[in-house]
Amino acid sequence: MNTNNEKKEIPGLYDYPTTTNKNRNPIIQKVIDFFNSLEKVYCPDEALENLKNYKYNAVDKSYVSKYILKPYWEFCTKLFPLSMAPNLITLTGFGFMVINLIFAIIFVPDLEGPTYRWFYISCSLGLWLYSTFDNVDGKQARRTKQSSPLGELFDHGCDSLNCAVGSIVEAAALGLGQSYYTYVFTMITIFTFFYSTWENYYTGRLYLGYVNGPTEGLILGTIIMLLSGIFGVEIWWKPLSYYLGSWVESIVTEKCKLIDIVLVFMILFSFVSQIPITFFSVWKACKKNGKSFISALSSTIPFLIYVASTYLWVSSPDSTVLTDHQILFIITIGIVFGRIATDIILAHVSGRPFPKFTSLIFPIMLGALLVNIPSVFNCKVILNPTGELIYLWIIFGICCVFYFHWAISIIRRFCNFLDINCLTIKHRVVF
Repeated sequence: MNTNNEKKEIPGLYDYPTTTNKNRNPIIQKVIDFFNSLEKVYCPDEALENLKNYKYNAVDKSYVSKYILKPYWEFCTKLFPLSMAPNLITLTGFGFMVINLIFAIIFVPDLEGPTYRWFYISCSLGLWLYSTFDNVDGKQARRTKQSSPLGELFDHGCDSLNCAVGSIVEAAALGLGQSYYTYVFTMITIFTFFYSTWENYYTGRLYLGYVNGPTEGLILGTIIMLLSGIFGVEIWWKPLSYYLGSWVESIVTEKCKLIDIVLVFMILFSFVSQIPITFFSVWKACKKNGKSFISALSSTIPFLIYVASTYLWVSSPDSTVLTDHQILFIITIGIVFGRIATDIILAHVSGRPFPKFTSLIFPIMLGALLVNIPSVFNCKVILNPTGELIYLWIIFGICCVFYFHWAISIIRRFCNFLDINCLTIKHRVVF
């Protein structure tokens, strides 16, 4: 880490001392200058200086983690060589989910199926490996003396992107189809992750309760997908009376399926046992630190606008994203959410104010507006199905460019300031 009193000047992503700009096209140079100017907006020099005060703080109350999974994670950590960077373990774990996302796009593009049994088993195995690698990376960081704020940022960045990727994989494994089932499943995951990250910022620690999503939730998801592989995806779509007998119809309707119970359980798990605890924790932290809880609540408004925009888009009678290209839609809003959530972690590790409205939300808001104007004002459809798909591809591309430029810029500035590498170990400790 830079210990000098003088501020270390971090060059732009495209600034290379050996590069001569005399013969560069003026338009290209302006584009380069624009993206370079964004880097210090993303992460100012004073934010880098605050990294010196970083200290990782996490609490995991889960008995499953403590007594069952911890010995397993310790064993798995020893399987990785000391030369392997913790962030590379994180990225590899996320890669298992991306592979299954590709499988879903190829073999279950309608997210309904059924398809090959090995696909569901692959999804189950991929989620388990993702969870394993996600817990091993921190232990590898401590084992190799590579703990850093970049590690927390990189880890949570992959986790936030996995909210969309994992939801699509799980939807395909449950045969949810291009429907409200898939949308609701995705938003439950996003809601839970956001408020956990929000709590992390205001309390200064990552708190995992006695029953939590990253542990018990992922175990449940792994088991559910494994059951699809063993018994077929059809088991989730049979009436509840098929399993419990006709008496259950006196409590629920005959149309109630097992998948409905799974989703109701997820909603109760998130909005009853998880999110209220985060509100209470933030309220206590604000009271202890003399800060306004109302102000903390108001900081979630941009996120709620984002959620409302996604709902208004999919619920529009003139939109086809819910039935024809939901995978593309979820990946797009997932990238936007990745920016929202990771920006909060960036603010947390660099001691900066809670991030305000990210510009990547605007394309989602505009899409929601365009598809709802006809029904609201009783006028001609602005975006027909083809136009809506083209617009969705355009904002997908825009979101990818700006998200990955932001992510690479932050990683590069962190690495330069901390004198580390992201995916390799620069300074190895001799044991």
